[in-house]
Amino acid sequence: MSQPGHACIVISKLKLLLVLTTFLLVPVAVGSCASNPPRVNNVQQWNQRLQGAWLLQSYRPYITLDAPTLALINIQFGQMRVTMDGTRFTAQGPGVQVARTYQIQASEDESAMLIISDPSGVPIRVSVFLQDNLLTFHPLDAPWSGEGTLRRI
Repeated sequence: MSQPGHACIVISKLKLLLVLTTFLLVPVAVGSCASNPPRVNNVQQWNQRLQGAWLLQSYRPYITLDAPTLALINIQFGQMRVTMDGTRFTAQGPGVQVARTYQIQASEDESAMLIISDPSGVPIRVSVFLQDNLLTFHPLDAPWSGEGTLRRI
């Protein structure tokens, strides 16, 4: 005849094993799903949708910027032209000219995650959402984290 205390210990060990297995396997499963590249047709569709010329409508940083930087950003609204070609984008506005490479890391029907590389190779993650001719973007990495909009021209 088994002892009641022994049964509790066995059940406790089984619960612990179940919890540990869950915590060990869930990140592996999530990681393997997250590491799958986006479907080629979604990437191609997003590259086509992003190509062309856009005009900066708004940008609101999530961090406080110094007055000169904020003033430079504010004069870009309605004037900065952004052009995308599938792998590179250029942005040109009053006193600003920028060229960067980008790639689509993940994509869905209405949203995508872009990785933009600055000249030194530092990646900036940008979540984008496209509705009609308005592209809403959310840079996720400091110092550029914030939200803004571009309108197709």
